[in-house]
Amino acid sequence: MGDADERYNAWFPRTPPRECGLRVVCFHGAGCSDTVYTISRVAGKMAHNPLLAWQQDEENDVQVLGVQLPGRDQRHSVPPFTSINDIVDAFVADCGHLFNTPYVLVGHSVGSWIAHGVAKKLMAQGYEPPLQLFVSAFPPPTIPAAKRPWNSSRVMSDSELQAEARAWGVNPVVFQQHVWSTYAPLFRADFRLFDEQRPMSSADAWLGSVPIHVTGASHDTRIMPHLLNGWRKLSSHCSVDTVDGGHLFVFDAPARASWFDMIIKGVDALTISRLTPQVLLHDVISSIVNHGTAPSIDRLARAHSETAETITTALCSLPGVVVHPLLASVVEVQPFSLVPSSVCIRSHISDATWWAPTLFAALGAAGTALAEQPLLSITCSVGGAEQQASIVVRHGQLCGVDQVDSDDGGDGGGVGDGDGEESGIGSRSSRLDAHGDAVQSSDVSDLEAEIQRALRLHDQTTTASVALPSSSSAPLALSSSSSSSSFGARRNSSAVTGQHHIDERGAVHGARRRHSEQHAPAAFTSSSSALSSSSYPSSARGSGGRGCIELSAAQLDRCYVYFLVDPVPVIDEQGREQEMRAHTPMAQESAVHHVDVGYGTTLLLSNKVAHAWREQHHMPSGRILPLVSAFELAKRCFAFAAVHDPQTVGSSGW
Repeated sequence: MGDADERYNAWFPRTPPRECGLRVVCFHGAGCSDTVYTISRVAGKMAHNPLLAWQQDEENDVQVLGVQLPGRDQRHSVPPFTSINDIVDAFVADCGHLFNTPYVLVGHSVGSWIAHGVAKKLMAQGYEPPLQLFVSAFPPPTIPAAKRPWNSSRVMSDSELQAEARAWGVNPVVFQQHVWSTYAPLFRADFRLFDEQRPMSSADAWLGSVPIHVTGASHDTRIMPHLLNGWRKLSSHCSVDTVDGGHLFVFDAPARASWFDMIIKGVDALTISRLTPQVLLHDVISSIVNHGTAPSIDRLARAHSETAETITTALCSLPGVVVHPLLASVVEVQPFSLVPSSVCIRSHISDATWWAPTLFAALGAAGTALAEQPLLSITCSVGGAEQQASIVVRHGQLCGVDQVDSDDGGDGGGVGDGDGEESGIGSRSSRLDAHGDAVQSSDVSDLEAEIQRALRLHDQTTTASVALPSSSSAPLALSSSSSSSSFGARRNSSAVTGQHHIDERGAVHGARRRHSEQHAPAAFTSSSSALSSSSYPSSARGSGGRGCIELSAAQLDRCYVYFLVDPVPVIDEQGREQEMRAHTPMAQESAVHHVDVGYGTTLLLSNKVAHAWREQHHMPSGRILPLVSAFELAKRCFAFAAVHDPQTVGSSGW
């Protein structure tokens, strides 16, 4: 027997190693052992174990592994651990190779903290995250020491330790003298695991999009429901259930069976037949990038040999994915939107266009999922008003319009107004204004002055704050050919089947509409707007369409982006930079626990204008960042959207 086999047998003494499609790795609580999960007996009596029955069905291709910690049963001669961090380090060092297979982690009582720590350790070492984390009867590892509902046991006398164990619901048989002499050292070591574990910061404990399922016990006198709700702050997807029992409900046959059934149901909804969130997300984003639309639920179900219900549940578990509640169709998958928005991305090679829910998402899409596109332009509003600006992205990098020439493969039409004149991206080697004159560097400061005057005029002539156009607004018509389609991430065609549009009343239409005058953007129909194109110098107009500013390299460097939610990675108390993520935990208790960092992003044409705009519209919170910095942050935040070779993440079966 090799060293690897010996290490495996030490941690999993009752389950022989084998290949499988999914591993369910389970961690027991204090004073317990792996038998909580791996045998069909409870309190010395035969009892149904749904996990074992589930594993024994070969069609499921599942392996249930009960972890046995040192100091008990077959490992009674090995000194027990007194630190969760030491358990995590040793376990991952010995068993990390097992997690190259899709996996789920399960923990009861303090085993919940161990399972959470293993998930963080594996992710830090580059392993895929768990498909789901199941925890029970324990608060999150962020709970402050002063709020922990137990007493520190390190200096307790023997009688005090027994009283503490009774408060946890330990079986009275354990306190018989001949039994207690065996259990006392184990309890002292195991209780130290949670007594002496330092509280984690929310940033350190955050699991991102890993779904967390929390189970409490209805008669648990220590771990009350409000403590379990703290887990909601550690994931963008968290649910809480209850079983009928006390803290040690794993020794109550009906309660244990109920919990195991919850685990099986949760896993089946996410991962039957090796369906993983990573593969599903890859399929959806690839379809949007390559075909301009998200695949239907039915098509995904056929591709993965799953039910529509399973696919819908899996989609809803993904961060940034919105599924229509009535039609079960995808309407948003970050960084793309399948319904109208005020932000549009156009390829100047294929003439394909995509919607984005926010400017930040559009920057992320252009730098990740669409990074292989030779030449893109992002069209968005300036200051949340009717004025439009065009940001050029070439091969995944920001680029001034004056740095683009015909060698980049532009179509010559660029961002035009459809009048047939040769203008826009790809038609000049330098920036031209509406009259065909080259823009001089002095025009940049003139433009800033005009923007400031226009903002002041807008503030005087409107009674409401400037707001982003509603989602029912039509996109900016990028060219004459783009007017043939009015919504959704799409290719330009008169009709694309399977794509849905949600109007202001929530009605959904399967066929696309053509642009009409009533669907045209306000900037194209309003002659009285304070921010009409006439408010801008000639250098700001021209080939970008009526009032659309095509940003030069100099202007890109001067532009700023306002964020309602600060997107900069958190720096913890040790000075370590935390991982950038698409959803950020809020500092206070709220019904909404996570906010998209791209929400409310607004393009502003200079730092001076940005701060003036912020004051005008009473935006004391958030942050203003240079456009160049915002683009780099967006690429990090939406790195998950990069389209990889399907063979690296699994086969979509398409």
